[in-house]
Amino acid sequence: MMPADDRFFSFSYIPHRDHEEFLFAQREQRKLMLSFFSKGGRDHELRLCAPIAFEPLRRSRDQSFRYHFFDFTGEPNPHPMALSPDQIFRMKATSDHFNPMQFARYYPDRAETAPDEFDPRH
Repeated sequence: MMPADDRFFSFSYIPHRDHEEFLFAQREQRKLMLSFFSKGGRDHELRLCAPIAFEPLRRSRDQSFRYHFFDFTGEPNPHPMALSPDQIFRMKATSDHFNPMQFARYYPDRAETAPDEFDPRH
């Protein structure tokens, strides 16, 4: 039996109700229509994004799991973003596909060490 990893039993790991939709979009390289609340919780945002990962921020003291996205519709430019599950209202896969090379420069360590995260066909 493997030793238990405490983070998987903490509240920081509870995924969003649309987690399977996130995984589907990630696996099929489909863009997501993401509906979420801004950090203050007052503004409702709607963005077209690529699903990247569900993991803690790499350089944060807070190791709560977050959904990582590449926001194609971000202002003033497309950019990466991370949201906690409680900030997300809805995730819905679209029929539009994305090419991971569109945003690989934002995730150079992933592109070099784990290409299968970007393209499940490899």
